[in-house]
Amino acid sequence: MPNRRWRKNNKSCIDNFTRIGKNAVVTNSAVMDRVIIGDNAEVYDSIIGRHVAVNSSYISQQNTAISVIADDVTIEEGCSLQLQKSTRTRQFKENSRTKQY
Repeated sequence: MPNRRWRKNNKSCIDNFTRIGKNAVVTNSAVMDRVIIGDNAEVYDSIIGRHVAVNSSYISQQNTAISVIADDVTIEEGCSLQLQKSTRTRQFKENSRTKQY
């Protein structure tokens, strides 16, 4: 994933009661109600549903790019999701890598 931290025209919509951790990056994304985005997580060009936990840490960062994540989904530390569409109540295990075309 290219470093887009300082990308121009960063437009994101973040709903109520969302918690975003330290050094987390949310770029060109829609984040619904009651989402928790962990420290150092990166979310690019994605739609994140309600009651989603995007877990991350300094050691194993989480990266979500061009994805649609349904409600009540848990994404564990170190996951990398690209071009992903998830179903409701799904759990992505720690350090999993998914890429769909």
